[in-house]
Amino acid sequence: MNAHPLALTLLAIVPALAQPKPQFDVASIKQNTTCQGRKEKDQIPHPGALTVPCITLKELVQLSYVMFPNGGARNSEKVDITGGPTWMDSEYFDLAAKSDGAPVDRMVGPMLQSLLEERFHLQVHRASKEAPVYLLTVAKPSTKLQPTKEGSCIVVDLSHPPTPLAPGQPRPTFCGSRSMQGKGGGLMLMTAYGMTMAQLAGERLPDFVGRPVLDHTGLSGMFDFQIEFLVELRRGGGDAKPESAAEISGVPIFTALQQQLGLKLESGKAPVPVLVIDRVEKLTQN
Repeated sequence: MNAHPLALTLLAIVPALAQPKPQFDVASIKQNTTCQGRKEKDQIPHPGALTVPCITLKELVQLSYVMFPNGGARNSEKVDITGGPTWMDSEYFDLAAKSDGAPVDRMVGPMLQSLLEERFHLQVHRASKEAPVYLLTVAKPSTKLQPTKEGSCIVVDLSHPPTPLAPGQPRPTFCGSRSMQGKGGGLMLMTAYGMTMAQLAGERLPDFVGRPVLDHTGLSGMFDFQIEFLVELRRGGGDAKPESAAEISGVPIFTALQQQLGLKLESGKAPVPVLVIDRVEKLTQN
């Protein structure tokens, strides 16, 4: 008797699911009690070696399970991490790992997951929840975005990363990056280089609007742009007074997007992804 097609499909899938995640040849994670967050410039990783100083466990989880969950291209979707103890955000670690010839995306994705599961006994699961969101759309009649000019930024290829910088050599401009310049009075200037609308919505805007942002623009390709907007000022003292109207110039990001870029944020509700920490323990010594 012939097997049912569904059974044949399951037989083909199960062995693939059972494959263990790849592991580093050598890896060390040590707690760093002297750093207060990374002050060094981001290092450019290279195949076969991953070195990350002064990073929290929450940031490592963000890197491996959210940004590069399966290796390959970076995920630009905003994913909240819930659960877990407070020390995941407050204790810092130095990571150094090697695996001969391993591509960077595999190291920062599945291989780093294996290491965290081994050393911190980390267990997570993915879920979704209905939540308030903003939809990034095109304001009529059209956007004011300009396509990225050829050669204005370097496309990041984790399979073929750029050569290490020589001492004193300026860091190149990578596509998808942005610089932030405070101009006083809560005014901020964002300059973006080779950024997609998915990156703007998923990675950049949520920090300023307080909700996940979904790209509904329908725009493909990369864009260079600047946007100047007011951000909420966070003050340490309860008696601090807000600036007078004369000291404040600029508009909120909602208005700035429409006036300066021809984009619009609309309120909505949608399922948003969540990464849940089920179990985590203090570091197992190397």
